[in-house]
Parts: sequence; structure tokens; C-alpha cells
Amino acid sequence: MTECPKCHRIVDELSISEPGGACSKCLSFCSSPPACSEHWHVEVSANGATVLAIGHNFLSGADDIERHTETIRTAANHLLGFIGDAQNGEG
Repeated sequence: MTECPKCHRIVDELSISEPGGACSKCLSFCSSPPACSEHWHVEVSANGATVLAIGHNFLSGADDIERHTETIRTAANHLLGFIGDAQNGEG
């Protein structure tokens, strides 16, 4: 087990084809490096308060994040709606 240097998840193995290594989840999201920005972040807010913040090198959530699961899912679905879901052959 090792930590992915890109997303910081603990994974079984890293791809050695990616400089510095990356887990398969990172590679599936950024399969064409020029098209994938190196530095990015997304925030989800509910009623004016940030409940989830994710970025190329961080992940954080509110202490009561369980209360906001539907809001976060809805936000994620809206993001996919802009570009399509690559895992379903869209976008």
C-alpha cells in the first residue's frame, strides 16, 4: 500500500508510466495530460457555507458533511452535465 502523490489516497499500486506515479483513479480522470489542468479546485457550498472543497492536492469537508450528501451529489451531477460523463462515453 502506498499514497498516491496526486490525490493522496492510499492505493495498492501506482502507475509507473506517469511521471512521479499516479493511481488508476487519477489516470482515468487525467488520461490526456495537456487537457487536464495541473492545478484545480472545486467547492460545494450549502446556504452560504462551504461543505466540501477538493483540489489537485487536497480534500476537505465540513464536520457535518453527512447532512449535505444530496447537495454534493447534485453539484457533481451538474458538473458532469456541463461536459458529459467520460466513463459512460460522453464528453
